[in-house]
Amino acid sequence: VLAGFELMPPTIVQFGLATLVQFGLGLRFYRSAWKALRGGVATMDLLVALGTSAAYGMSPYIRVSYATDTERLREACGRIQEFCRELS
Repeated sequence: VLAGFELMPPTIVQFGLATLVQFGLGLRFYRSAWKALRGGVATMDLLVALGTSAAYGMSPYIRVSYATDTERLREACGRIQEFCRELS
């Protein structure tokens, strides 16, 4: 919040923008990864495509599952904070 205005767009807008980036800008990685797989090799493009696809797929799942279960959200936040404290 800045000067009383919410800077974070609604969830559906965030998802739409993420979709454009994932499948618009990331299209070259998917194409290159597919060509590499057909050739029988695993390249960095394949790792990028797999990693970003996993994050893209898990993000809505986590958003929905934690939105309905606040106890799990609190537990996850607590674990992340504990992890960060141990790092410092």
